[in-house]
Amino acid sequence: MMLRMQGWGLLCAMVLGATAGTTVAQSLPPVQTQLTSSGIGYVTGGVGQAQQNAMQEMKRDYTLRLTFARPKSGEYLADVKVQIDQEGNHPVNAPMLGITAGPMLFVKLPPGQYRVRAETAGQVQSRLVKISRGSAKDLIYYFPPST
Repeated sequence: MMLRMQGWGLLCAMVLGATAGTTVAQSLPPVQTQLTSSGIGYVTGGVGQAQQNAMQEMKRDYTLRLTFARPKSGEYLADVKVQIDQEGNHPVNAPMLGITAGPMLFVKLPPGQYRVRAETAGQVQSRLVKISRGSAKDLIYYFPPST
């Protein structure tokens, strides 16, 4: 009887220890804000449910929020080349942001007008977006599968 009780206590300790470790691991964000050389903050990710949840919790802090997906299915796309240039005020060939991102990219841009260029599998889409003070823009880029 004493052996059974000791075994039960050990099992409880192991379960509690494993649960505590899982809780700590789940509370850490799987994505982190990064800075460009010009001081523009951004975060990219969204692969898997944990990253998607973390991105959704962070989205209110960003003025431009991009999502890359397939039409119809909504399947997310990663490894999308993104370039953001400020219209009218930025030297040619010096993007404010140039990274490979996805399936979500959130950027902290100051108010202004920007050209956002996204490319994947040889397909390019470019859009103008105006960021106003106190507001955010959400853009979804849909790229059909290459044939």
